[in-house]
Amino acid sequence: MSEPEHSGEDVEHGLERESIEDIRAERIMLDRAIGGWRGLFDSGAPTLVFVIVYLLRSDNLQVAIGAAVIVGVTIAVIRIIRKDS
Repeated sequence: MSEPEHSGEDVEHGLERESIEDIRAERIMLDRAIGGWRGLFDSGAPTLVFVIVYLLRSDNLQVAIGAAVIVGVTIAVIRIIRKDS
């Protein structure tokens, strides 16, 4: 019995489709690992606040650290109140 012949174009499109599906699956897995936009915000907000406050008040590192800690604790408390994981 002979196997059906595939042109180079068919194989190329099959690989392309498979790659697109793999990319979509990886993006979904990454999105779940990070926690979506909310997780990205929750993890990035304290850092962003620290950088901004430090740039504005570079003479006092404790103020920048305090602001970042306050933002982080606030986010944690909000998540606890909402019972988010």
